[in-house]
Amino acid sequence: MLLLNHVKLIERLTEIGSRMPKFNYLSPALQSEDAALMQSTSLSGIEAKIHVDLWNAIIDRKLKPGVKLEELVMCDIYGISRTVMRKVLMIMEQDGLVFLPPNKGAYVASPSLQSAFEMLEMGEALQTFVVEKIATNHASIAASQFDRIAQHAKAEEKAEAAHDFRLLRRFDIEFGSLLCLVHGNGTLAREWERNASCLALALSLHQSVQPAGRQSDYSRQILARLTDGDAARALALVRERIGQLKASLDTQSDGENVNLREILGLN
Repeated sequence: MLLLNHVKLIERLTEIGSRMPKFNYLSPALQSEDAALMQSTSLSGIEAKIHVDLWNAIIDRKLKPGVKLEELVMCDIYGISRTVMRKVLMIMEQDGLVFLPPNKGAYVASPSLQSAFEMLEMGEALQTFVVEKIATNHASIAASQFDRIAQHAKAEEKAEAAHDFRLLRRFDIEFGSLLCLVHGNGTLAREWERNASCLALALSLHQSVQPAGRQSDYSRQILARLTDGDAARALALVRERIGQLKASLDTQSDGENVNLREILGLN
């Protein structure tokens, strides 16, 4: 019997491992080793699998702000101990995605509208710095790096054609990660990554309409200005885009009962 249970455990872990996502990103431009190194979590194996599953469910609003995360249910879904589950949740709390009040369980975080505005200001400060650096040093940057921006814009076009607002929101956040990688500053890339999750959650909570303008047009215009070395116009584009994102925010939020087994289960 013990041998049979051991075999079943190996089969379950093998099944989980075969579906283990290597990257947290949806943009084809970020399916790369430098993007993998940028991800802030140090988890591996089943812990990384749980982190990615929860991250995606929260950012895509399958698990909405304020929803209680039933730890025993998740332990059963993944076949893990409460200790392992807590380790993942504590890391996600550091990322600003989960709230762990003492002795009251775990909840999806609910960043305030003010926090959303503040994080967008942070994003503007970082992106303007990176964009100016790229434009100033454009001649020394490999063409393949600029090709990644074009690849990202093409993916945005497909999402726009499908009217996939959820995917476009993810691409908008990931564009900041991509710019950091094109710049080649790993420290800035990791700093953006540490804040991107919380920004994505804030947008998913407070952004109910698509920002003005085509997202793919913005990416292509940024690309054109960067390759031309036109820092002034590139900076103006970034500030305009951040302004559009701020204008898309409102105070509407909702909550509902969710089925964790359906959202996180291995179907």
